[in-house]
Amino acid sequence: MLSGVRIDAGGGTLTVRTDDGLLNAVGPVANLGGGDIVLAAEGAGSDLSVSGVTASGGDGRVSLLAGRTVEILDFDVTAAGDGDVLIAAGTDFAAGLETNGNAAGDVRFLGDAAVTSETGDVVVAAPRDVELGAVSTTGDVAVLADWDGVEGGLSDGVGAISDALSDQDAGADGEQGANITASQLELTAGSGIGAGVASETTDIDLDVDRAAFETASGDVNLQEADDLTIGGGPVAVALPETALDGDPADVASPGLAASGVTSADGVAATLDDVTVRAGGTLTTEAGHDVFNLDGGNLTLAAEAGELRINSDITVAGGDADKDADGNLTLLASESLRLAPGVTASADGAGDARLQAGRGFGGGTEADGLAAADLEMGDGSAVTLDAGDALLTAPNDVMLSRVSTGGRVVVAADFGGVLAGIDGDGAGAVSDALSSEEANVTAS
Repeated sequence: MLSGVRIDAGGGTLTVRTDDGLLNAVGPVANLGGGDIVLAAEGAGSDLSVSGVTASGGDGRVSLLAGRTVEILDFDVTAAGDGDVLIAAGTDFAAGLETNGNAAGDVRFLGDAAVTSETGDVVVAAPRDVELGAVSTTGDVAVLADWDGVEGGLSDGVGAISDALSDQDAGADGEQGANITASQLELTAGSGIGAGVASETTDIDLDVDRAAFETASGDVNLQEADDLTIGGGPVAVALPETALDGDPADVASPGLAASGVTSADGVAATLDDVTVRAGGTLTTEAGHDVFNLDGGNLTLAAEAGELRINSDITVAGGDADKDADGNLTLLASESLRLAPGVTASADGAGDARLQAGRGFGGGTEADGLAAADLEMGDGSAVTLDAGDALLTAPNDVMLSRVSTGGRVVVAADFGGVLAGIDGDGAGAVSDALSSEEANVTAS
C-alpha cells in the first residue's frame, strides 16, 4: 500500500512499480515540478488501484499501467498543460519494458473518478472492458476496449465500453454529464459502445467536435451535447520512456476510415443497434461511411439542428428467418440534407425513414422547425431491397433517387408527428436530378 508520495520541484519523473501483486495508491501521488508520473503494477496478475494523481508545474505526463486491471477510485487523475495521460490495462512493465499482460484486464472508473488534462491527449485502453467515468481535455481522446495490447494478440472480440458515471453527475435538467469532453474522439470495442437505444442511462455522453467508433458486435449508443461530426483520425499517447527503450512505442487508436458495427464474428442478426444523437447539428464527414452490418437498426438524429449526410449510410446483415432486418432512420429537427452522390441503404426487408422537421430529444419524436426541408443532392439515393421508404418535410422535398421493391411515400408540407406543424400549402416536391433517370422506383 502506498499512502502518498510527492515531488515538489526539479522536473524529474516520479515512478512507482511493484514486482508482483496489487499496487494500491491510497493516498495522493503528485509531481508538482513539471515531470512525469509512472505507476505500474508489474506481472500479468497484478492490479493498479489509484486514489488521486496530479502532474503539474509543466507538461508532465501521467502513465497508469497494470499487468491486469486498472481501477481509478473516487478521485481525479490530472495532468497540467500539454501533459498526456495513458491508462493501459493488460500491460506488464516488468524490467522497464512494456509487454503484453493479462487478456482479461479492465479499466474501471469507480464513483466519481475523473481523468483531466488541460491540452494533452488521453488514451484509455483495456484488452477487456472499459467502465468509463469522466475524461476531459481540449486535446484528443481514444478509448479502446478489446484492445490488442502493446505487442498484439490480446483482442478476442470481447470487451465493451460502458457508462460508469453515477447519478449525482446529472445536471439540473436531470441529464447526465459528459463521459468524454474533447476535440476529437475515437472509440473501439469488441462487444459494444454504450448499450440500448436513445437511453440517458446506458449511452455514452459526449461533448466533442468529432468522433469515430467501431465495434465488432453489440450496440453503439452515443449522445452528443451539441454539434457533432462523425469522422476519424488517430489518437496516440507514448508509453513511458525508460533506459531500456529510449524511443517507446505509442498506444494509439486506429484512425478509423468508417464508423459502425462490423459483425466481425460473422453472425448477423443479433439485433445490435447503432444510435447517434446530437443536441445540435449532426454531420457525417465526406468519405467516412456509417454502417450497421449486424442486422440491427441504425438511427442518426439531429435533435436541435440539421442532419447533413456527406457519406454512405448502410444497414445490412439482416436475417429474414430471425425477423432481423434492420431499419434506417434519419431525423433532423431542422433540415435534412444528403450530399450529391451519397447512398443511404438497407437490405432485406429493412425500411428507411428520412424526416426533416422531426426532433428526437430524449429518444422521443417531436415536431421540429416548420421551415425545414429534405434536400437530396443530385445523384444521391435511398436504396432498399424490399422495405418501405418514407421521406417527409414540413416544407420542401428535393428528390433525387429512391428505389425499393416495397412502397414509397414522399410528403412535402408534412403536418408533423403531433400535427403541431400546420401545413401551409407552400411545400413542394421537386426534381433534384440533373439526368432523366426515374426519381422513384417502387412496387
